[in-house]
Amino acid sequence: MEAKTVSQSRVELAQILMPEHANVAGNVHGGNLLKLVDQVGAIVAARHTQLM
Repeated sequence: MEAKTVSQSRVELAQILMPEHANVAGNVHGGNLLKLVDQVGAIVAARHTQLM
């Protein structure tokens, strides 16, 4: 099996966060951030294993 470079699995995700994603102080809820990290992790894993 051939080694892969970072650029072969790299993913950038852009997400528009609305007011309902933040608390009264204007900070994004941790659960929303973890959800985004989980989504990106799944995409990277799929690209790295060439499932996508």
